[in-house]
Amino acid sequence: MNFLLVFVLVVVSIIIHELAHAIAMHKYGIAIKEISLGLGKLFRLGPFRHPKFFGGAGVYATPLLLGASVSPYPTEYKRMEDMPLATRLDVYCAGPWSNIIFGIILLFTYGLITPGFRTSLFQTLLGLVLLLLIWCTYNRHLRKLINHIVLPSIGMALLVFVVCGLLSAPTETVGGPIMMASSTRQYVTGLSAAIFAGAFFSISIGIFNLLPLFPLDGGRIVKAYLETFNFHGFAMSYSVVSGMAFGGLIIWAFGCDILRVLGIIH
Repeated sequence: MNFLLVFVLVVVSIIIHELAHAIAMHKYGIAIKEISLGLGKLFRLGPFRHPKFFGGAGVYATPLLLGASVSPYPTEYKRMEDMPLATRLDVYCAGPWSNIIFGIILLFTYGLITPGFRTSLFQTLLGLVLLLLIWCTYNRHLRKLINHIVLPSIGMALLVFVVCGLLSAPTETVGGPIMMASSTRQYVTGLSAAIFAGAFFSISIGIFNLLPLFPLDGGRIVKAYLETFNFHGFAMSYSVVSGMAFGGLIIWAFGCDILRVLGIIH
């Protein structure tokens, strides 16, 4: 039951992430073709449409909930390239930022239901952090600072951390969804632990998406910067090379999961 709650919170985190992107696109008049919850087209359900839901965008869902995307119409991609950098970063950073806020809300909830945290400094600080994050969302100058400097810097720092970690970490410590699910089942033993795990995964989804690798949000942020300074050729090359690096990272993680299932590594 607790594992199911964690799974539901992870799905909600993914939905919030994509809805934040869709709201930002809709705000700037970018026509949305479809919102996909899950990867691939196998067993794809949909489209579900409503004329008042982002201009009639189609909503699809698949059982493979390892990712999601919001896709504008093909003609909108070129128009987005001509938009100001601040507008593009608003769109790309909306997803990670919403995950961080949702994670802090879950941490606040964890503090409310966990004895010893209800009136502690921990709860007070979380409340102040949550208010600050919401304020930053609506304050144009603070949002610009976060989108232009803070979030891209987190993404670059995370890339260095991931590369160093992969080069030095033993294979036994590398894994993907299977390893994460196994660890969650092992350590999540109560309601408060499940909510804490949900907060951890929500914030992790947001920060992971800041990795400067295409097609993650961090990769799109780097591409937007390059195109803003007229490095269009390099931006295209960066998208291809970083996309290949991201693909290799995913294959490595899933490969370790498969080896773990086969009992080759533990």
